[in-house]
Amino acid sequence: MEYEMKFCVGCYLPLAMDLTAKLLEANSHDEELSLKIQPGKAGSFEIFRDGELIFSRAKTGKLPNTADLDLGHAQRIEQDLNSENSGSCC
Repeated sequence: MEYEMKFCVGCYLPLAMDLTAKLLEANSHDEELSLKIQPGKAGSFEIFRDGELIFSRAKTGKLPNTADLDLGHAQRIEQDLNSENSGSCC
């Protein structure tokens, strides 16, 4: 699975880093995961999954959240992030 985030760095860098970290944590053993972050136009925030636009701030008028990352896996992502960490990933 490939994700690409294009966003206004001046506005949304912390949010993009948080979403990137959540994706990595939720898919930590998925060697097929690919993440690309790219500067975008002022005020913009877009997320693409496998080349398809899955979120656009311009279209929704809101900022993305975890559910916007992958609609089919949002529940699993939230469960993975909320589960207790034993201190070891393997």
